[in-house]
Amino acid sequence: MASPVTARHVWLGLLVLGFVTTRLLFLAYPEGRQSTATIIYADYGAKSVAAEQGGRSVYALHAENAGPAAGPGAGTIEYPPLALAWMALPVRLLRVHGHAVALSEAFRLRYARLLRTGLALIDLCGLGLVIFVLRRQLEAGWARTVAGATTYALGGVLLFALLYDRMDLVVGVLLAAALALLLSARQAVWALLLLAIAINFKIVAVLAAPVWVLGSLRCGVFRLSLRRQLLAAASQGAALVGLCAVMFLPFLVQDGAQTLAFLSYHAARGLQTESIPANLLLLLGSDTRVVWAYGSTDLLSAGASLAGRVATAALFLLEGVVVWRLYRELAAHGAGRPTEDRVARACPEIVVRYTVLLLAVGMCAAKVFSPQYLLWLLPLAPLVVLDTRSADRTFQVLVALTYSLTLFLYPLLHDEVMPRVHSADGTVHWFPPTALGLWVITLRNALMVWLTIFLWRSPTRRMVVVS
Repeated sequence: MASPVTARHVWLGLLVLGFVTTRLLFLAYPEGRQSTATIIYADYGAKSVAAEQGGRSVYALHAENAGPAAGPGAGTIEYPPLALAWMALPVRLLRVHGHAVALSEAFRLRYARLLRTGLALIDLCGLGLVIFVLRRQLEAGWARTVAGATTYALGGVLLFALLYDRMDLVVGVLLAAALALLLSARQAVWALLLLAIAINFKIVAVLAAPVWVLGSLRCGVFRLSLRRQLLAAASQGAALVGLCAVMFLPFLVQDGAQTLAFLSYHAARGLQTESIPANLLLLLGSDTRVVWAYGSTDLLSAGASLAGRVATAALFLLEGVVVWRLYRELAAHGAGRPTEDRVARACPEIVVRYTVLLLAVGMCAAKVFSPQYLLWLLPLAPLVVLDTRSADRTFQVLVALTYSLTLFLYPLLHDEVMPRVHSADGTVHWFPPTALGLWVITLRNALMVWLTIFLWRSPTRRMVVVS
């Protein structure tokens, strides 16, 4: 006898239908000629394959093709080599030979279509991970699991202009998958390996590394001396560093020190106009000159330079404070558990919460806060389960509101956020955000700070996990 259809089944059916429908619409939406996928990724991918076929370094080829008028950083590849390999994959699948073909619009659109299809599959994996982690590893109720999946699906809709046009979704899904492995009964080395892949793909994933280092320890370590605890953590940290190094080594052997150029690129970046430190300077009216550099609009003044250095120092300080509090909470909850229990499995919701908190603090204090960075949180934020239903609901609403303001930031009011004028000679003149653009930036950043503080202050729901 067939089981009756319940409201639960209806809601799940509507969720799946909504997810599939919206994602198919995103795939069917014509790829823009000025999209990141059709310009930057296609160009890097074609250069990588062309350099390999010609027995040259892609870094040298890129530096040669960058014009002197392209602006600071134009001759440097800003992506890690693993990300470059990802960009080259569609070119290999399309069996393209030579970089010149990348100049054709037909190739760029074919490339973007293939890349977007791959990202759609990764998006589907993200939804599956959200459901699996909530239901199986965090033991959330059915309603909370569906709510988390809804937050993920809705977030993708609100970030539709970025979802399949940037690679940041890959980072978020890799972190979610690494988190699922960390919370599982499998060997911790697999979780560290997946985190190492995420770090090699985009260096920002290293912000979450303390969660994996502490979470992969055994609970019994918290009953040892502080020195023994530090040695145990250092051992796990060394394992993660070793995995990252082994993964990076083939690229380093092939192209030498140029593979590390992305680190100096990001270190040299200025204060982007959408970042929180720049937002404060713009509200104070102290900085009005804007320049295009390192792929974004930056404030240019002595005040901006000082604010950038202060922001970097604040980033390290705040992340250190969060890591110390993470250690205290894990030690308090894990010390009473059986010696051989893995810390992450004993305190899964603390681990999830601090993963999101470390990334959120990094965004708030960073010199650059591009809209696509929120894709890092897309598969992670729905997994945060707080102590009370009210707090839990408030956090998810704050996340959705932050996504909503980002939709205005890009693409709806992008010309207000980054106003520019094209001269007859082809020169582009950039200006500070308009009054409307500044308000949109301010509201988005205020929500992000509120979200981060709320997550810091809200306790995690305590649960008993059977080993």
